Amino acid sequence: MFIAVTFGSRLITAEKLESVEGFFSPICDHFIQVFLLCAVALIPIAGPRALGVTIILTTALRIAQLARMYRVTKAASLESHDIETSDWVLGLILPAAIYVSLIATGVCFLVGNGAAPALFAISLLCLLVIALRRVWEMLLWIATKVD
Repeated sequence: MFIAVTFGSRLITAEKLESVEGFFSPICDHFIQVFLLCAVALIPIAGPRALGVTIILTTALRIAQLARMYRVTKAASLESHDIETSDWVLGLILPAAIYVSLIATGVCFLVGNGAAPALFAISLLCLLVIALRRVWEMLLWIATKVD
């Protein structure tokens, strides 16, 4: 992400700042959420309830941010032809599905369901794969725009 932002910094103008933030921030937020949840999972005294509450709270925040991502993607699609189906799928649809899975994971941790650890791992891996794919797409997009 830092490399992409560095290479693409010339593309960021005051007029495009909200749009650029709207595409870069969710990717960074995926990495931050995975890091935070893994860190909480590793705290020996935290336990499954603390992890469940943390999962639900962080995911609720991320769900709330999907509305902004939708607005930014919609506006960008009206302005240019750079928005592809993958932007909609990887930026909104799959994250929303993973957030539903994470909420279910948090509930499973709270009620002591044995499926919680596996669901947790699968959800975080899917979120990481999406973030990595979005970073790759962002690098390719920047490469086509920077001369």
